[in-house]
Amino acid sequence: MVATRSRGAYLGPLAWLALLGCGSEPSLHAGADKRMDEPMVDAGGAARVSPHDSPEAAALQPCADLADDPSHPFPMTIQAAVDRINALPRPVSIPCFVASLPRPFSIVATVNVTSAQPADGPDAPRLFIMSEGLVMSIVPGGMGRMLLEFGEVVTPDRSLKGEVKFPVEEAVSDSDPYTRVLYDANRTNCGLCHREEWPHPEVAGGYESLAFRPPLDTEMPLSDVRAVHERCDPLVSPYRCEMLTALFAFGPVEQGAFAPEVPLFY
Repeated sequence: MVATRSRGAYLGPLAWLALLGCGSEPSLHAGADKRMDEPMVDAGGAARVSPHDSPEAAALQPCADLADDPSHPFPMTIQAAVDRINALPRPVSIPCFVASLPRPFSIVATVNVTSAQPADGPDAPRLFIMSEGLVMSIVPGGMGRMLLEFGEVVTPDRSLKGEVKFPVEEAVSDSDPYTRVLYDANRTNCGLCHREEWPHPEVAGGYESLAFRPPLDTEMPLSDVRAVHERCDPLVSPYRCEMLTALFAFGPVEQGAFAPEVPLFY
């Protein structure tokens, strides 16, 4: 498996295939991106409170404390992500889960709407959180905002799909991520677009299928996502701001990318 690397790196062939849902997502440019730590000012020149020090960040701190627990490292499998959800205080929100992830990690972002978890415009892009064996996707607004989607690497061109709906008020079972995406007894919603789907040989109830690299013209650089975070007004968009705070307020986040040789989705 190919690890997520630092700025300027990309995820290799084993990582890109964890594209999720039934649509397609973009390969992003790798490159340097600096955290915006400069003081912010409002239109009148007065200093504003940084979202890194906001009430939203303070409320998520109990979730972020799990990042320091060596018994819960960054999840590399769907099962590890389920275990992490079950270790968090209930009811568990997606922002709580994101805040709990150890840093640094890398993301890619897209404004693509051709997906079962579409972006909701440039202020609510779909976000892919990367690791060696698992890609997780979230979106801070729109119809998919309560879903955490998974793609776990199986082979260089296939992934095991899953999904958890939030908020989580009871323990998530090992089978829940797989039953959530079932279309009927023999296929999943993902398989309607991700061809060559069949049961995973080792995960009961799980299905693996092909994945694709998406159109480049839907990409959104990490610097633009940070800018959305910095200008987000929690009085106007409380959930979106909470999600972005969970992403950026608890340590370094880096630009990721999918390998350029991956075929595009048509």
